[in-house]
Amino acid sequence: MPKNNSYTILKIEKVNAFLLFIIIFQSIFEKFLLSNINSSIFKYYNEFIVLLITGLFIVTIFKFYKVKKLILYAITILFYSFFQILLRKIPIFHITQSLLYIECIVFYTYFYSQNYNSKVDTLIYLSKYYYYLFYLVLVAALFELINPNIINNFLGTNHFQRGIGGFYLTSIFGTSTGLSQFCIIALVILMSTYAIKGAFPYPKWILYTLILLSFLSFSRKEFALTIVYLLSIYISTRNKTHRLKYYIFASFAGLFIISLYLILFFRKANEVALSDNYVRFQLIEYSIQIIKDYFPFGTGPGTFGSQLSLQYPIIYEKYGVGPNILGYNGHRGPIYDAFLFTFTAEMGIGIILYLILLVSIWRKKPLINNHVLKTTKRFIIIAIFIIGLFAPVIMNPFGLISFSILGLISKNGN
Repeated sequence: MPKNNSYTILKIEKVNAFLLFIIIFQSIFEKFLLSNINSSIFKYYNEFIVLLITGLFIVTIFKFYKVKKLILYAITILFYSFFQILLRKIPIFHITQSLLYIECIVFYTYFYSQNYNSKVDTLIYLSKYYYYLFYLVLVAALFELINPNIINNFLGTNHFQRGIGGFYLTSIFGTSTGLSQFCIIALVILMSTYAIKGAFPYPKWILYTLILLSFLSFSRKEFALTIVYLLSIYISTRNKTHRLKYYIFASFAGLFIISLYLILFFRKANEVALSDNYVRFQLIEYSIQIIKDYFPFGTGPGTFGSQLSLQYPIIYEKYGVGPNILGYNGHRGPIYDAFLFTFTAEMGIGIILYLILLVSIWRKKPLINNHVLKTTKRFIIIAIFIIGLFAPVIMNPFGLISFSILGLISKNGN
């Protein structure tokens, strides 16, 4: 009988790790859809994973007392969204957008609710899955070095002026941000497993290769975050009596590396980013105006900068938002490129609920009292916030995986 119980727990942990692992492929399948490689599997891939996690989450509700406060967060957000729908006279089906907005809470709560052994085993399995994925990413990157346009041509993705003579790596993800965010997640899993088990789950050369891949992706914010993370780990493991000098050294080193990186490889991209025609600045301007006009309760779910908003263009028409943001010829434009601002325009003061959630996660103790794990936990929250300025981090693969890992490395008392 004990063997059967042990086997069942082990099987569930493998499933947990596998579900968490395959979320990363959502971004790849999205590129397949954009390149007209249509399949119902690709279209509903994310929904399938969310349903599975939600099913496990519902089971968890009845098993653990500790998650009740987190469930209250999700219910409060849904009630607030329903109030917005009534206030702004939005179609009731827009509540589905709010369900997408609480995905991150569902994922975090499910993995947070696991006991210590389950969390550790899930991380170990996850590190094994990422170990094999790393080789796939590396092989694709090597093919890309030989033929730089092979991935872009296959997926039909856009090419941007950055990197070395316009060259940058995307590997299997089709975008530089997809590759660089994979590198961040892999590094976080590596360091979390190292902190808990006291040994690296991968050979050390993989660590250096991940840093190199992040560098060659030429994705500004992600590479900067990678440098900040590694230097923070370096500082956290130094002797306390001499930590101040390490802080000073790491700060200057990080500032120098990031500044040099931006100057050498992003000259043309920075010229565009600093111009008045930069789409992200236009989105921010629209968002700020909408926040003022619809204060304090926002425009409501699915009305601005979100998936449903494209089928409900009232706000776009009112403010004269053009196709340079919405997209041309039926293709989605960069409506997500200033996510925190557009999300605040929709949510109004409801954004405070998410900030409270992040603060409460920040205050939770790490799974073990370890400087590396504590630094990793804080880094993930900072990365969620910074990347969330530009991308829908509460419901995209990077965000869902990050919230899940936060749940795994946070102590819950079970």
